[in-house]
Formats: sequence, C-alpha cells, structure tokens
Amino acid sequence: MDPNAMDFSGINWLGLGLAVLFNMILGFVWYAKFTPTGRIWMREMKIATDAKPTSAQMAQGMILMLVGAFLTMFVLAHNFWVYQDAGRNVVTNGVAGYKLTLMDGMTGGFFVWLGFFVPQHWSGVAWEGKSWTLFFVQAGYSLVTMVVAGILLVTVGHSG
Repeated sequence: MDPNAMDFSGINWLGLGLAVLFNMILGFVWYAKFTPTGRIWMREMKIATDAKPTSAQMAQGMILMLVGAFLTMFVLAHNFWVYQDAGRNVVTNGVAGYKLTLMDGMTGGFFVWLGFFVPQHWSGVAWEGKSWTLFFVQAGYSLVTMVVAGILLVTVGHSG
C-alpha cells in the first residue's frame, strides 16, 4: 500500500459488495413492520402501522441507503486493508504475509460501531429527544451490520 497514491486495488471488492447487500437486507428485515424491532421502531418514530411510502419516497430511500451502505463499507474495507498492511510491516514487529482473521473482522466491526455509531445514536437521545428504546433498536442494527460486515470483509474474497 502506497500512502501517497489513490490506489484502491487492495480493497476487498467482493466482501464489500456482500457487506452492502447484507446491510440492505438486514435493514429491510430489522425495520419491517412484521418484526419486533420494526414494530418498536415504528412506534418510537410515531409512524402509523398502516403507513405506506410513495414510490418516490421508496426510490429515494433505496438510493440513499445504497449509497450510504457503500460509503460505510468502503471505508470499513479500507480500514481493514490498512490494518492488514500494518500487520505485515516487519519493521514495526509485524508478521510478513499477515492475513486478517475472523476475530480481526469481528473486533474491527465492533470498535468502528463503538466509536462511530454509538456516539451518533447517543446524540439522538441527548439532543433530539429520542428514546433509549429507539437508541437500542438503531444501535443494535448498526452493531449487527458492522460485525457481520467485518466478518465478510476479512473472510470472503481477496484483501490486499
């Protein structure tokens, strides 16, 4: 990895694509009105159970979700690539040929969730009047997404 180049050849594109797909599928299930988390989310967001978005609202939501999921997974994949590269640096006591492990994926996803997602969800409670119940629904979704994405990014496809 050349830190002076905008080269993304070491990104695990297959893992990234699967992580985006997983994120979108999980979102549909997690927030669906037929699931406990979906019903709780709808209640806490004060969305009527018979509410149905228009085609335009649905299209906009899908596009924004796809772009957001891609950006999140791209940055996570890049973080794993850099982490693996650092792990291979023998000058700093790394191991030549180091490969990321399942535990690297799980802990990497967890710490990204803990440091970047949890504080964002907390601000909803602190400043937007959102309930702790909503916090746990949304933070739970983010946790599952990031841990599974971490696993996919280090175990499926090629990384670096």
